[in-house]
Amino acid sequence: MVLEESLLFDSAEGADAFIKYLRKKGCKAHKKTVATFSEREELEGTLDSLIAFLENLAERDAASRDDRSDGDDEWDLEEWEGDPDDEVDRAIVAASRRSRIEKLKKARTGLEKILGLNSEGDIVFSEADLARNREVYVEGMMQRAFPVLKAELEERGIDLPPREEGEAISEEEAGDAGSFLFVADLLEENGLVRGDDKGDFRLIRKIPAGVCRVKIVSESLGEIEEGDLQAHGISSCIHVAMECMHEVVMDGSIIVELSIEEVEDGLRGLDVEVQSLDDFFSRFELKRLAIVALLEVVGGSGRIPYSRLRDQLAGYRLESDEVSGPVRVTLHEDFLSALVAEMRKLGYLTGSQENIRLNK
Repeated sequence: MVLEESLLFDSAEGADAFIKYLRKKGCKAHKKTVATFSEREELEGTLDSLIAFLENLAERDAASRDDRSDGDDEWDLEEWEGDPDDEVDRAIVAASRRSRIEKLKKARTGLEKILGLNSEGDIVFSEADLARNREVYVEGMMQRAFPVLKAELEERGIDLPPREEGEAISEEEAGDAGSFLFVADLLEENGLVRGDDKGDFRLIRKIPAGVCRVKIVSESLGEIEEGDLQAHGISSCIHVAMECMHEVVMDGSIIVELSIEEVEDGLRGLDVEVQSLDDFFSRFELKRLAIVALLEVVGGSGRIPYSRLRDQLAGYRLESDEVSGPVRVTLHEDFLSALVAEMRKLGYLTGSQENIRLNK
């Protein structure tokens, strides 16, 4: 059905709350569980091998930059004769590689400190330490990301409610917390610590920090040659994650009966998936144009045969308060036929194909 819409929620509770809101507004909706899939390439090796591999790539970045800038320390994008988008991509990849090197080196230092200062059987961290650092890391990320996300959504006409923030977290504090969590993960994944009933993690064996195994995601690292991986003893694997989300399926009445502002009110505070929400509002606005055009033509004619309706909607210029400027829409026959059928089913249109009219 061309007017049917859907939104994805991370939790069943969020989906149920939105359905309850829609039903109060007179719109039909139901929930279903859907499978979602994501895949990413992971690189696995020792800390030392991954650092060496990334440093080798970074050296190539620097050499390539020097070639483009004729030996200058900085290169000017405006003077580069190639595709500017390619240069921006190269800069992003180079920055990502440097960032990964810094993260891995910081983790190596953290591991060396823990393994050097502690003996087997010593407590090296606790569940409370993990919870505290996780809170600092997440709050720090949100404090920096929320204003950007809020501005982006406001450009799309979506207003986020004010966010209650705790104590300000500096970028350094968030970085230290993230490093702590990364090191704790490495200790667990390499079987160097074991948790007990009290929530303490004790060191159970010691190995050199550089030989600890680690996995990193290859995203934003640019093109990687298989030979480079083999030379550094690094393996590559595609990780496919499969999970469930909760989809709210709505009939077309939401497009006719509710404004964008009313939809936003119903979604406020709920865990709707961001990309799903963005796509929904884009489709909502376009389908609204189709309905406005259809109702204008039918309402203006009183009653109209389908053939004439089809002709008038093949390049119809909207004259509605719903749009801020001139808009011309074309409803092709397959879309129009489905739209008329749905509008009849929803009770907005009535009559035969030779006598289509508004159902007042």
